[in-house]
Formats: sequence, C-alpha cells, structure tokens
Amino acid sequence: LEGDDTNATKHDSEADCALCDAGTHGPTRGATSKSDCIECGHGTVSGEGAEYCSACDAGTYVNTSSNSCEAW
Repeated sequence: LEGDDTNATKHDSEADCALCDAGTHGPTRGATSKSDCIECGHGTVSGEGAEYCSACDAGTYVNTSSNSCEAW
C-alpha cells in the first residue's frame, strides 16, 4: 500500500534483523526480535538463523544439548 506503513516493518539493513537461536526458527524473514522465533518441534533441529526446522532421518534422534541429529 503506497504511503501506508501501518502493516509493514521497514528494514534499512540486515543488521535490523534478529537471528533465531539454534533449535528455533523464524516464521518469516526479517524478524526484529528473538521473541519472534518459534521452538522446533519434536524430532526436528535447526541451526542459528534458520527459517525452518528439519526432521531427523530415520534411525537418528535429536541430541538437545548439541541441537543435532545423531545415530542411535
């Protein structure tokens, strides 16, 4: 909407964005706060700044201390 900034957030640079921690993801690009990040669901992992969480392969589990998939 031209001239209407009520439903938009302006980002002048990448520094305006907050990276989500490992084990969480941003539901949209350009989060302005880590409080916008959502924890990954059971059986999924993510790295820092992820937009989504990835499922672990069959025969592996999520090691919550390292936020990685590891073999049984």
